[in-house]
Amino acid sequence: MVDILTALIVVIDLVLSIWNSYTAGFSYGMLKKSSGPSWMYLSPILGLAMGLAGAVYVTAIVASVVAYVLGLVDVGAVNLLLTYNFLITGGLITVLGIGVTVQSIYIAVKRPGVWTVLGALYNTFASIWNVFVYIQNFGPAVSIINSERQNERKSGLGTLIVLAVVVTVLGVFLSYIAFYAGRNHAEGTSRGLVSRTR
Repeated sequence: MVDILTALIVVIDLVLSIWNSYTAGFSYGMLKKSSGPSWMYLSPILGLAMGLAGAVYVTAIVASVVAYVLGLVDVGAVNLLLTYNFLITGGLITVLGIGVTVQSIYIAVKRPGVWTVLGALYNTFASIWNVFVYIQNFGPAVSIINSERQNERKSGLGTLIVLAVVVTVLGVFLSYIAFYAGRNHAEGTSRGLVSRTR
């Protein structure tokens, strides 16, 4: 059911999601300490939203596979959960990715450098890819949902709803921990820099 490449992609997505939340917390902590301009808070907000959406997306995949292996849900229920996960969370990631791309291009134009330009190029490529994948898979995803509705799926629906709630809570929890760790690291770094300069 899950090949090695898919498992690897899921692991990478989880790492990137946690990293997005962590860097969002770090950016927030640095802005708070330096009393940065209000508009700059858009960066940690977008980063946290991306991290949160990514964490929910990945935990939904892992939890649905685990629930299937344990016999709690059947293949149809897993397909339904993953389809809704793709349409809702995947769509959110795609839209947020465009926002992050626009912001990274703006930063690269205002503060040109190797890392800012590379970041903008990477975000641009990733956004184009995400939009392409979303558009390509939108039709098949809707077909799966319509097929399940015609079957009037009721068996395992309660378990599916509980699984969706657990997945969301777990994703929020992972994002919160990463954001909090990043914020604490930034505030600790700032305090250290202040004490060394005195």
